[in-house]
Formats: sequence, structure tokens, C-alpha cells
Amino acid sequence: HPGLHRLAQQGVIEGAGLGPSAHQVEQRSGAAQDMGAPARIEGRARHEALVVEICAQSGLLHFIEHVDLVALGKAAGELCDAAQGVLVARVARRLIIADASGAALRPGGDVVVGEHPVPGAGSLAAGRRLVDFLGHGSAAELTVFLVSGGASSLCSWPADPLGLDGLAELWRA
Repeated sequence: HPGLHRLAQQGVIEGAGLGPSAHQVEQRSGAAQDMGAPARIEGRARHEALVVEICAQSGLLHFIEHVDLVALGKAAGELCDAAQGVLVARVARRLIIADASGAALRPGGDVVVGEHPVPGAGSLAAGRRLVDFLGHGSAAELTVFLVSGGASSLCSWPADPLGLDGLAELWRA
């Protein structure tokens, strides 16, 4: 997005990564904890704290009006809920790709169930849904990806001639 590129050049946001990663934020919060900081925040509150810090550090909340959310992994639902709790009305669309237990609490058309730990038919459907989601126009100026453990098996799109059987064989190897 040209506006984001301009902001990166001006130093408002950091490069193509748009500020610190969640891993960098978590490393800083872990370091603070080692120096006697309060106990680590758990669950949704912890995810919201990470999203708030990333948005604050990058300056995104000042320049972005519409955001699409894509959450992939076993904690996708919680991550997406946390981001939506922070970004509120800025969320234009969202897509959650999770395992059956993560999707059970979030009924609706924006949730796709994939298999874990070995990709299955649902994982391929999730891969197709993700490609479709990203291929359709949106009012969003930015798409935020929230990725947690298990994402690579929950959302797969193997290239020909690999197919589902070959992909599952790779996972089991």
C-alpha cells in the first residue's frame, strides 16, 4: 500500500514489517518479567496486550481506517477476538482458520476448520478459502495475519502434483 510505504520511509512505522513482531514484543515483555515485573498476563488479555503494543509501536491506529484480519492456528480464534477487541470498528473482514476445538466456540461464515497435526480435506478447504479471501477486494488498507501453532497443517495449498495424500505423507515422515 503506497500510504504505508510512505509512512515507513518517514520512520512512522518500521519497514515492511510495520513495527515489531509479536515475537519481539513477547521477548521484551519476558525480559521485563525477569526483572521483577508482574506475572505474565494470560489468555485473551495477554493477546490483547500484544496487539495493543504492536499497534502502538507501529503507529497503525493513527493511519489505518480499515483492517482485514486473518488468523491461522490453534489459537486463531482467541487471537482474532483479541485483535478485534482492540481494532473494533476498523475491522472490515475477518477469516479464522482453526482446529475443531478452536472453531466450536465461533460459529459463522468466517471460520474454517482444518486438521491438525496432519493436513486433511478441511486443511485444503481452508487453503482455498484463504486464497479466495485474499483475492477478493476489500475496503481494508491493511491485512493483519495472526499466526499461532499448527497453522501449517490447518491451512494447506499443496502445489501439483503433490496433492493431499503426498502432503500427508510428508507430514508423517
